[in-house]
Amino acid sequence: MALAWALSLGVAVSLGITRIAYGLLLPPMQTDLGWSYLLAGATNTANAVGDLAGALSVPALKRRWGAAVVLQAGMALARLLKKNRANIPRRGPNAIEREYPWTALENT
Repeated sequence: MALAWALSLGVAVSLGITRIAYGLLLPPMQTDLGWSYLLAGATNTANAVGDLAGALSVPALKRRWGAAVVLQAGMALARLLKKNRANIPRRGPNAIEREYPWTALENT
């Protein structure tokens, strides 16, 4: 029973961080970082594509390595990626373009 609770909590945390909280934080990120609607929309689309790819790949990964290993690896990867996002420079003429190459579309 403890394992079921732990796995349920892991799913709830990962969904809260990677899906729900991101959607709530996108408008303040857009304002604070000076993103256009194109850039904010492209960023949100990339996030949704990543969510879809993860949802489609998890069943095969679970069959191969088991639920506990996939859950732990997924949580570690999410933590690493979210932590790494905090280290990206927020200002500068090319900071956004280095992180999001599709922003060149805005200048055409």
